[in-house]
Amino acid sequence: MITVVKNSVANVLKTCLLIVISLLFSLLLCEGLLRGVFPQRLIYKMGHPLTLSVHIPNFKGVVYNPYEKGLKVKLQFNAQGFRQRYGEPLKRIPYEKDPSTYRILCLGDSVVESAQVEWEESFPVKLQNMFEANPSGKKVEVLSMGVGGWDQANELVYYKIEGAKFRPDLLVLFIFLHNDPGGNLITWKALKKIYESHESGYFVKRSPLEEAKIYVGSHSYVYSLLKRASELGEPEANASWIQKPLIALRESLRKLQKQMKVVNVPETTAKHGYPKSRQWELMEELLGEFKGLTSRSKTDLLLVIVPGKETGDGNPETMAILDGARGVAKRLGLSDIDLYSKFREKGPLSSFYYEKDKHFNVGGHEAVAQILYEAFSKR
Repeated sequence: MITVVKNSVANVLKTCLLIVISLLFSLLLCEGLLRGVFPQRLIYKMGHPLTLSVHIPNFKGVVYNPYEKGLKVKLQFNAQGFRQRYGEPLKRIPYEKDPSTYRILCLGDSVVESAQVEWEESFPVKLQNMFEANPSGKKVEVLSMGVGGWDQANELVYYKIEGAKFRPDLLVLFIFLHNDPGGNLITWKALKKIYESHESGYFVKRSPLEEAKIYVGSHSYVYSLLKRASELGEPEANASWIQKPLIALRESLRKLQKQMKVVNVPETTAKHGYPKSRQWELMEELLGEFKGLTSRSKTDLLLVIVPGKETGDGNPETMAILDGARGVAKRLGLSDIDLYSKFREKGPLSSFYYEKDKHFNVGGHEAVAQILYEAFSKR
C-alpha cells in the first residue's frame, strides 16, 4: 500500500514537472518567435505612487513603435529617469551645478520624452549641440525630463519633490494641448494631497516581487504583448494583427461584465474633448503653483505650447484652444512660445509629425530645437 502511494506521488510530481518544463519551453519558443518575427514594444515605464508613472531605472532596450511600421528606437534611462545615449555607461546627473553653467530643464510628457526618435535626433540633444556649437559666455546645460502620459499635475509634483533639486536657471514647461488640459482634471484628484503634504523622497523602495515584475516587463516580448493587449485605452486600429484576437477577447469579457453588472468597466478608447472652462481654471491653478515655486528659487519659467497633429491647420477649434492656453499664460504674466504659429511659418502642421504615431518626427524635433534656440538666444 505504501509503495503504491509513493509511486502515485512520484507520478504526480513527474507530471507536474513535465507540465512546468513544457510551459517554460512554450514561453521560450513564443519569446523567440516574437523577437524574430513579431517584435513587441518593451515596457520602459512603471507605476509610481507620487507621479503615477516613471521610467524604469537603468532601462536599456530597443523599443518597437506600435503605430509606425518598422520604426524602432534604442532607449536608455539612468537611475533618475533621464534619457541618455544608448550604450554609454549609466551616470547620475548631480543636483549641484557649476556656478558658471546655465542649466535649462525641459519638463513635459511624451513630447519631451522623445521616444519616437533616437537620442541624438531628439530636440533636447539637438538644442544642446546648438549651444555648444555657438558658445557665448556661460556654458549651457540642457536637461530633459519627459514621461509619456504626464500632464501639468504630474509635472508639478515631480518638480516640487525632485526637479527643483537640480536648481535650473530656466524651467521650460511643455503643454500638449491635445490632452493635458483634460488630463489634469483626472490626475490632480489623485495627486493634490500628495503635492500639498509630500516634501521629500521621490524614489521609492520596491518589494522583490515588484522588482521581478518590472524586470520581466522590460525584457520579455511575451509579457509586453499580453500587457498591451489588456491595457485600457489601447486603440484597436493601431494594434497589430497578432494583438487583435486578444483585444477582441478582452472586449467580449467587458461586455459580459457589463451585462452581468459585475463591474463598471470604462470605455477602452480615451476620448479627449476640447478644453472647457474648468480645464482652463485648473490649468491656471497648476501653472500658478509652478510660478510660485520657480519665483522662490529665482528660476525663470517659460511655457511651450505644443499643438497635437489632430488640431489641424487653422480651424476655429484649434485657434480657440490656442487662445485659451495663451490667455492663461497672459493672466499669470508668463512668457510662452506658440509652436503652432512657429510651425505654420515653416510648413503644414502635419509635416512635423509621424503619420500614425502623432508625435514629432525627426524634422519636427529639428524644428523645435531651432525655435527654442532662437528664443533662448534673445533672452
